[in-house]
Amino acid sequence: MFGSMRSLFRRSRFPRPKARQPLRCRLTVTDLEERTVPSSPATTAIPSGTVVFRAAPAQQNSQVSAADRAFLQDAVAGNIQEIALGSLAAFKGSSAGVRSFGQLLVVQHGQALLQVAPAARAAGITISNALTADQRQLINNFARLSGTEFDRQFVNFMVTDHQRDLAKYQTESQSGSDPATKAYAQSQIPVLRTHLAIAIRLQQGQSVQGPDAAFLRQAVSGNETEIALGALAAANSGNAGVTAFGRTLLTDHLSAFRQVAPVAFQEAVMVPSPLLSADAQSLRQLLGQSGTAFDRAFVNFMVTDHQNDIALYQSEIQNGKDPAAVAYAQAQLPVLQQHLQTALQLQQQFQQSGSGT
Repeated sequence: MFGSMRSLFRRSRFPRPKARQPLRCRLTVTDLEERTVPSSPATTAIPSGTVVFRAAPAQQNSQVSAADRAFLQDAVAGNIQEIALGSLAAFKGSSAGVRSFGQLLVVQHGQALLQVAPAARAAGITISNALTADQRQLINNFARLSGTEFDRQFVNFMVTDHQRDLAKYQTESQSGSDPATKAYAQSQIPVLRTHLAIAIRLQQGQSVQGPDAAFLRQAVSGNETEIALGALAAANSGNAGVTAFGRTLLTDHLSAFRQVAPVAFQEAVMVPSPLLSADAQSLRQLLGQSGTAFDRAFVNFMVTDHQNDIALYQSEIQNGKDPAAVAYAQAQLPVLQQHLQTALQLQQQFQQSGSGT
C-alpha cells in the first residue's frame, strides 16, 4: 500500500512495504479464473500484465428473458472493453487527468465485471478474454494515437460511450424482468454517471477531480499515515498503552481507508496516493525515535494530529458538496474523537509519571 514511503522505512524495524507494482486489474471471484493477456497480435494494444477473465460454461436459465440476456452479454463485453481502454489510457495518456481517469475505469469496470458475473453465468453467458473484432479494432486505433490527440479522442469516445451505456442501464433497471440483472443495472447507474461527469469535465478542459477532492486527498493520506504509525507503535513500543493504541489505530484506519477509497475514486483522487508532505515529514521524524522517546513523540503527535483531523472533518461536514464525502466525514468523526481522548489520556499518564514505561 505504501510504495511511496519505502525510503522512510530503511532505518526502522517496521517491515518495509512492498514496492508498488504496475497497474493491474486484480480481481477474484468464484467461477472466475485469472488469466494474463499474452503478447499476441490480437492483444498488442492491451498493456502486458492486464488481468482478464473467463468463466466455466454454465447452464442457461430459461427464465432469463432474451432482452435480459442481450443486456448481460453487452454488459460483460462493455466492461471488458472499458478495462482494456482504461488500462491503455493509464499508460498512454499525456495528461494526469486522462491517466487518472483510465485507472478509475480499470478498477470500477473490473468491479462491475465481478458484480455482473453471477447473473451472466445464470443466463448461460461465458465471460471470455476474447475481444470482438470491432473491439480489437477500436483498441488498436487508440493504441496508434499519442499525446494530446490520444487524450482528445479518448475523452470524446468516453463521453459518447457512457451516454450510450447509461441509457441502456436505465432501460434495464426500469424494464428488465430478471431481478438479479435489474439489481446489477441499478447498482451501476451511479458509477456510469460519475464516469460521464468526469469525461465531460475533461472534455471541457476542467479538472478531473470533484469539489471535495482536497478533503479526500487529505483523508487518504491521513489514513495511510495512521495505518503506518499504528503498525509501528504496535510492533515497536514497549509501553502497553501505546501498543494497544497502535493496534486500535491500525484497525480503525484500515477500516476508514476502505470506506474512503471508493468515494475518493469517484472524485478521481487516486488510492493509494503519495503522502502529503506534512504527513511524510511527521512519519520521518517518528521513525527516527525509539524507546521512551518514541512513545512520548508518538502520543504527542497523535494528540495534535487528531485535533487537526477533527477540525478538517468538521469543516467537511459543514461545507462539503459531495454527499458521499460528507457522509464519510460524519461516520469517521466519532472515531477520531475517541482516538483523541485515548491520546490525551496517554499524554497525561506520561506527564504524571515522567516515564514512558
